[in-house]
Amino acid sequence: MATKYGYPWLFVAAAVMYLLPLLFVWKKIPTEKIVTPSFKEGLRSFKGLKTISILEGALHHFNAIVIVVYALLFLNTTTEVGYFLSYLALLGFVIGMILSHRSDKNQKRKTFIFVLFLLMSISIFALPLAKTNLLWFVMVGIFNVIYTVSSPLRLAVSLDARTADMNFWRVREFFLNVGRVMTLAVTVLLFSLQQYLPVFLLFGMIALSYPFVVSYKLTEVK
Repeated sequence: MATKYGYPWLFVAAAVMYLLPLLFVWKKIPTEKIVTPSFKEGLRSFKGLKTISILEGALHHFNAIVIVVYALLFLNTTTEVGYFLSYLALLGFVIGMILSHRSDKNQKRKTFIFVLFLLMSISIFALPLAKTNLLWFVMVGIFNVIYTVSSPLRLAVSLDARTADMNFWRVREFFLNVGRVMTLAVTVLLFSLQQYLPVFLLFGMIALSYPFVVSYKLTEVK
């Protein structure tokens, strides 16, 4: 679509797709159940998840921004980008559904998280070593599969530990954004200086520390 019709039409199509969920939930949310959450109360009930959410939010920008911007050194056309990202999304979705189902069945979140985040940190550390297009595609594919597979498990850990009410979601999103802003600021600075290696080292260390923080903070989660 970007090649044939231009980016404006691509953005319009994406905007319309974002509106579709509203059509399904507009009449299904009872007005009487809408409450104004208390941020202060949410902070108290969010104990143990603050640091975890900051680290999780920090990783969001790596997949959505760092990988995409750095990939411009390897990708040449919009078609290459489209095919590559579609392949990664489909592969990650299939594997993610399978592993999430198994995790929900046996409830052993930490076992999966330790394995996945160890592999994720290794894949992040290895990314700047890619010097050819083929090697870059393979290594990013490995990272993206691991990241996609770990995504529902990260959310499941938080849901297992706390009640998912309106306060939970509001405070969680706040700390996710704290992590996003902090790492995005560092990334923008280092990318502007063309210092790419420290960016990968930073996110690799975040991924490596995440399961240990979860194990330390959430002792009640298996």
